[in-house]
Amino acid sequence: MSPMQGRWPTIWLVVAAVMFATAPILIANAPNEATMGLVAKIFYIHVPAAWTTFVAVAIAALASGAYLWLEDERADAAAVAA
Repeated sequence: MSPMQGRWPTIWLVVAAVMFATAPILIANAPNEATMGLVAKIFYIHVPAAWTTFVAVAIAALASGAYLWLEDERADAAAVAA
Protein backbone atom coordinates (compact mmCIF):
# COMPACT_ATOMS: atom_id res chain seq x y z
CA MET A 1 0.00 0.00 0.00
CA SER A 2 1.41 3.37 -0.99
CA PRO A 3 1.65 6.16 1.60
CA MET A 4 -0.84 8.30 -0.33
CA GLN A 5 -3.49 5.57 -0.43
CA GLY A 6 -4.26 5.88 3.27
CA ARG A 7 -4.62 9.66 3.03
CA TRP A 8 -7.36 9.78 0.39
CA PRO A 9 -10.33 9.36 2.78
CA THR A 10 -8.96 12.16 4.96
CA ILE A 11 -8.41 14.41 1.96
CA TRP A 12 -11.94 13.79 0.67
CA LEU A 13 -13.44 14.43 4.11
CA VAL A 14 -11.60 17.76 4.35
CA VAL A 15 -12.72 18.75 0.84
CA ALA A 16 -16.34 17.82 1.65
CA ALA A 17 -16.23 19.74 4.94
CA VAL A 18 -14.89 22.86 3.19
CA MET A 19 -17.55 22.60 0.50
CA PHE A 20 -20.37 22.16 3.02
CA ALA A 21 -19.05 25.09 5.06
CA THR A 22 -18.64 27.49 2.13
CA ALA A 23 -21.77 26.65 0.10
CA PRO A 24 -24.26 28.41 2.43
CA ILE A 25 -22.01 31.48 2.57
CA LEU A 26 -21.76 31.64 -1.22
CA ILE A 27 -25.52 31.20 -1.62
CA ALA A 28 -26.28 33.85 1.00
CA ASN A 29 -23.94 36.35 -0.71
CA ALA A 30 -25.26 35.67 -4.23
CA PRO A 31 -27.28 38.57 -5.65
CA ASN A 32 -31.05 38.32 -5.63
CA GLU A 33 -32.81 37.64 -8.92
CA ALA A 34 -34.60 40.67 -10.37
CA THR A 35 -38.11 39.22 -10.63
CA MET A 36 -38.28 36.45 -8.04
CA GLY A 37 -35.93 37.95 -5.49
CA LEU A 38 -34.77 35.73 -2.65
CA VAL A 39 -37.03 32.84 -3.68
CA ALA A 40 -34.85 32.10 -6.74
CA LYS A 41 -32.00 30.92 -4.51
CA ILE A 42 -33.91 27.69 -3.88
CA PHE A 43 -32.74 26.57 -7.34
CA TYR A 44 -29.13 26.45 -6.09
CA ILE A 45 -30.07 23.45 -3.93
CA HIS A 46 -33.00 21.78 -5.66
CA VAL A 47 -31.73 21.57 -9.25
CA PRO A 48 -28.48 19.74 -8.35
CA ALA A 49 -30.42 17.51 -5.95
CA ALA A 50 -32.91 16.64 -8.69
CA TRP A 51 -30.12 15.82 -11.16
CA THR A 52 -28.35 13.66 -8.60
CA THR A 53 -31.58 11.78 -7.92
CA PHE A 54 -32.20 11.32 -11.64
CA VAL A 55 -28.71 9.93 -12.22
CA ALA A 56 -28.96 7.58 -9.22
CA VAL A 57 -32.32 6.23 -10.38
CA ALA A 58 -31.03 5.78 -13.94
CA ILE A 59 -27.97 3.89 -12.69
CA ALA A 60 -30.13 1.72 -10.45
CA ALA A 61 -32.51 0.97 -13.33
CA LEU A 62 -29.73 0.07 -15.76
CA ALA A 63 -27.89 -2.03 -13.18
CA SER A 64 -31.11 -3.79 -12.19
CA GLY A 65 -31.83 -4.57 -15.82
CA ALA A 66 -28.30 -5.89 -16.24
CA TYR A 67 -28.74 -8.05 -13.16
CA LEU A 68 -31.99 -9.52 -14.47
CA TRP A 69 -30.52 -10.07 -17.94
CA LEU A 70 -27.02 -11.30 -17.05
CA GLU A 71 -27.57 -12.57 -13.49
CA ASP A 72 -24.33 -10.87 -12.45
CA GLU A 73 -24.01 -10.12 -8.74
CA ARG A 74 -21.84 -7.05 -9.49
CA ALA A 75 -24.78 -5.41 -11.28
CA ASP A 76 -26.99 -6.06 -8.25
CA ALA A 77 -24.38 -4.49 -5.99
CA ALA A 78 -24.18 -1.45 -8.27
CA ALA A 79 -27.98 -1.05 -8.17
CA VAL A 80 -27.98 -1.25 -4.38
CA ALA A 81 -25.14 1.28 -4.18
CA ALA A 82 -26.97 3.71 -6.49
